[in-house]
Amino acid sequence: MTDVNRRGFLTGALSAAASPGLLAAADHRTVWDLAKAYREGTPTRERVSINGLWRWQPAGDAADAAPADGWGCLRVPESWPGGSQRWIGPQVFYPHGNWEKQDLGGVTAAWHQREITVPREWSGRRVTLCAEYLNSYAVVHVDGATAGEMRYPAGEVDLTSACRPGRTHLVTMFVVALPLKAVMLSYSDTASARQVEGRAGRRGLCGDV
Repeated sequence: MTDVNRRGFLTGALSAAASPGLLAAADHRTVWDLAKAYREGTPTRERVSINGLWRWQPAGDAADAAPADGWGCLRVPESWPGGSQRWIGPQVFYPHGNWEKQDLGGVTAAWHQREITVPREWSGRRVTLCAEYLNSYAVVHVDGATAGEMRYPAGEVDLTSACRPGRTHLVTMFVVALPLKAVMLSYSDTASARQVEGRAGRRGLCGDV
């Protein structure tokens, strides 16, 4: 989240009730703390990191309203997990039991969500949300209202009218991973090419936010 058209990031923290590693979503919670965020600034502009652990879950085609429950967590920046991908270590990926066994390698749309507090000293300034590497398309919501869209390879949405300095807001992003080509040619198994469905390699919020 930035002001005056500057890109940046905001850190998150994790409070875990179990040993490091892959945890059930119910065993942890994300903590957002502006006071501990990475910040860079001048007298007229500032950028703040919102990287860290975000709420996350696979999505359907509807981008108008985020689900009320069923959230796991995924670190940002990070590509979405694959079906057989597993990490060792905290603050990376924590699935929810509702979709823990789902083949996530085939997910083409997902929700990202976290709370942010706009710095009180940003009163009267332009506030924007920037994603430095997005693959491939995102709709940004603030407190349930649509604020704008982003497109590959990077994007920026003006949040000035949706945010109030000193207040906490819920930022939700509906992100779709679109391949460069819907249909591609594959030579992997025979000498002759065949058509296969195109897929995006790295999906989601893969750069700083």
